[in-house]
Amino acid sequence: MKTCKKCGITKSLTEFYKHSKMKDGYLSYCKDCVRYRITNRWYANADTFREKERRRWQRRKHNPLEIKRRSEYQRKYRSKHKDAMRAHNAVHRKLIPPDRCEICGEPCKPHGHHEDYDELLKVTWACVACHRQIHLSSKETP
Repeated sequence: MKTCKKCGITKSLTEFYKHSKMKDGYLSYCKDCVRYRITNRWYANADTFREKERRRWQRRKHNPLEIKRRSEYQRKYRSKHKDAMRAHNAVHRKLIPPDRCEICGEPCKPHGHHEDYDELLKVTWACVACHRQIHLSSKETP
């Protein structure tokens, strides 16, 4: 039995979290008090946390070094995969995607999958899960 420092109620040791740094091996606050403290702190600070993350992302997004690194990566990728980029652009300019997956039939916003980049407008419209399966199965068979 142990008494919680926060609520003052004596409870069994199963009502306390284990903590190796404490003398008796259990935290001084009961599980209920710990949960209450954490959830209240989270909800009280959630907006400020999200705002800090948004500002950090905006700084990173508009950082000149980050922009340069990102544009260099994109330039290299596009020059290495010219046929894929040409096919990707053709599909997005000329085709309207359906509202469901051609493989499983689930309503979604499907991705266009090219079997051959030389046939620009021949695509299979697949949901994210089916598209992933297509790529996984193509990697398994060389």
